[in-house]
Amino acid sequence: MRVYVLTMRTFPAVFLDQMKAACENSVIFGVFFWSWLIVGYFLLINVFICIIIDAYIIAKEQNDSKMGVHEEMAIIFNDWWKSFRCVCVCVCVCI
Repeated sequence: MRVYVLTMRTFPAVFLDQMKAACENSVIFGVFFWSWLIVGYFLLINVFICIIIDAYIIAKEQNDSKMGVHEEMAIIFNDWWKSFRCVCVCVCVCI
């Protein structure tokens, strides 16, 4: 048995050589190898998408509690209108 120092440069060659030697049929090895790569790729993409969605949900929850400009302007106008009517009623009653 050979002992290899696995670095990023030697790993693919060592992995492919060892897997081809262990598998008698190269078709089975090809199916295994490509399915392994595809499943790993989709798992990594899924984790990345989950991180993005989680960050989006947190940002959305923080922004939902804040009012927009239109809502704030409506509240300001309604408060002003109520105080204006109160002043008009007081002035009319006093006269």
